[in-house]
Amino acid sequence: MSSFTNSARQRLDALKRQVQVPDLATWRELAVLSVGIRETDALYKPMLEALSDCDEAYKRQDWPAFWQAAEHAKAVASRRTTKEHAQ
Repeated sequence: MSSFTNSARQRLDALKRQVQVPDLATWRELAVLSVGIRETDALYKPMLEALSDCDEAYKRQDWPAFWQAAEHAKAVASRRTTKEHAQ
């Protein structure tokens, strides 16, 4: 029953997040993820597109699309190597 409860809780959290309006902390987190990515970096275009998708979704107040784009931005940022973080 515990795994069912955890699974149900995870689904509920995911649903809540889809309707949650992004706040300043969310935008700050996205900004931090993009720090140091330059036009010459391979991640520049994918990150710019993900952030643009966040912006467009925010303007439309399409929260599920915003959170999906934010997750994509996080995935792009996670592709950085330790060497890239050091620069």
